[in-house]
Amino acid sequence: MTEAAVPVAPQQRDLRAEAPVALRPRLETTWAVLCGALASGALTPAAPAIVRLLAGWLLADIILGFALTQLLMTVRVAAELGPPPHVASRRGPRIPYAEPGSPGDRLAMATARWLDHWHARLGPAIGHHVASCVTASATALLVGAYLGRPALVACSITIGAAGALALICARQPDALARWYAGIALAVAWYLGHRLFAGVSPASGGVAAMVGLAAFGRVAHAHERAAGGRRLVGLVWSILIGTMLLARQPIAAGIAAIAGLAESMSRGLGAWRPARVGWLAAMLLAALIVARAV
Repeated sequence: MTEAAVPVAPQQRDLRAEAPVALRPRLETTWAVLCGALASGALTPAAPAIVRLLAGWLLADIILGFALTQLLMTVRVAAELGPPPHVASRRGPRIPYAEPGSPGDRLAMATARWLDHWHARLGPAIGHHVASCVTASATALLVGAYLGRPALVACSITIGAAGALALICARQPDALARWYAGIALAVAWYLGHRLFAGVSPASGGVAAMVGLAAFGRVAHAHERAAGGRRLVGLVWSILIGTMLLARQPIAAGIAAIAGLAESMSRGLGAWRPARVGWLAAMLLAALIVARAV
């Protein structure tokens, strides 16, 4: 599959390389779904369970991940293009008998400016992202309905929260990227567990930590490196401390070594979102939660 070319606005940086429309699995999200399923303690090698797990992975990683990516690109490109210029436009509806300069006249003029802006610049640049996001969201709801009410509710809340965050962070696409990274992994863990059993407080807490760690890593990769490092370090500390409280010193030691290795690698340009140490810690946490069920 190829990437769609996004029209480049004058004096704006090239966004084409940042706007993929291909469906792509991601290692950390896939791993979160699997770990969530293992944490439920009800995953079996039976064919129905495997099919259910694959459907959950398709929903959490491929479909919802694609919808979030397209919505993020919509906000990012719209922020790059900026608002419409404050010039008069003849396009759009007019309010009858509205006095020039009245609130009704100003509203009609603003609507006309945004319509012109959409037809001239926004539509060609973000139209395919909007269409892809809507299609993926509808598909996610259909797959969620197939998997049952809990999955459908989780999908609905995720899509609604993503839309609300897009409005709140409309001028801060980097902040939106942090939120979406955290939401994607937390929801992936939750869906993996909820497909087979009710989510326990311990599993819900791990899902939250996984999401916070993803949030911190994206923050580190952008302009908030110090805050991202502190947040990821806090997540490692909570995870190790929880393992010690659960009387799992070996797992806590392995997690401590993995966390130390990640901390030491930050200044070497090797600090990436998905790494072996963190994936191993997620697996250990899932097994500990499953044992406590």
